[in-house]
Amino acid sequence: MSLEISDQQEDLPDHLVRFPCMMPWVGDNYPAAKTRLAIVAESHYLPDNACTDINRDPGDKWYESCQCDLPSTAIHEGKTVNVLNWINTCHCVENYDKPEYKNSTYPRVAEAIQDFCTFEDISFFNYIFRPVYESPKKGYSANPLFKVRDADRCTSAKIMRWFICEHKPTDIIIASSIVLKYCGIQRVLDEYPDIRRHEIHHPLERNKDVPNRPKFERDMQSFLRKIFPQPRPTRNLKMPSAGQG
Repeated sequence: MSLEISDQQEDLPDHLVRFPCMMPWVGDNYPAAKTRLAIVAESHYLPDNACTDINRDPGDKWYESCQCDLPSTAIHEGKTVNVLNWINTCHCVENYDKPEYKNSTYPRVAEAIQDFCTFEDISFFNYIFRPVYESPKKGYSANPLFKVRDADRCTSAKIMRWFICEHKPTDIIIASSIVLKYCGIQRVLDEYPDIRRHEIHHPLERNKDVPNRPKFERDMQSFLRKIFPQPRPTRNLKMPSAGQG
């Protein structure tokens, strides 16, 4: 479900006003759920030739810009792609099983949660609201171009506080060691002691060149068993109504 900017969201963080494509995903079943789960991952990324100066700049230029400053299209692996779709959280969730996306985060999340819930039952967003550069095959942690900046921490903290007040999650899964170690999310969540939290690795992170996918799935499902005691009947993955992964 794509979130639209409305009069009821007067306190919407400035960055989401200028980059509405980066609004968090909130599933249709989430608002009325007794258990409101938010999965917080790491970051979007852009095609390499769409990384303009506003994203390569190490300072605040990205956060002083807006989505209209980005090119509308870029060439990726010989094909013309829509640039905003790559950082549009709702679009990425709705299209997680489409072959146009190379990042496998979204289908891996869908696979890990399928025995307990679907994207329609949860909320999802990436904590760093600036796209990293296209990651090398060795994984995000090996990308020398990506460093968490003070502007990242400040913007992310504002959006997290807004999200908690607006959507009132009961549980948060943080799926990124970079977010945990370098982004200050722990200090923000300490302000909300009633929210249960669980920390796991990002499915694409590597430890000594070994993918963490099996550990990601095991840890994700371990936490889901605590908050969803009765697993749902086995079913095939289904695209949410209406990723980059």
